[in-house]
Amino acid sequence: MDEAPEALEGESFVAAPTLDGEKRRIARDSQNVPLLSPFPWAGEAVERILRVPSGFLRNRTQDRIEALAAERASSTITLALVEDGIAIGRQWPTARRTEPRQRCW
Repeated sequence: MDEAPEALEGESFVAAPTLDGEKRRIARDSQNVPLLSPFPWAGEAVERILRVPSGFLRNRTQDRIEALAAERASSTITLALVEDGIAIGRQWPTARRTEPRQRCW
């Protein structure tokens, strides 16, 4: 991605937290795909998550990061949380491949 993500007009990349869990638009990527979240995100965290391909992969990664933030009682998504969430996601497919496959027939 050559361009920086688009900040919302009049806002920085860190949005105010929502008390009701309603998702807000945090930023958009270069393909105009929005990043929606109930959590406020730090600028460098936004830049990192938008480097994950949009669609299923980014959505699953974001879900994992937000679950991790809730588990750690973090009020803001930081770059460290994003990197931890991505690292957990990278381990999962590898761990599954080491298990023996069982045939269902």
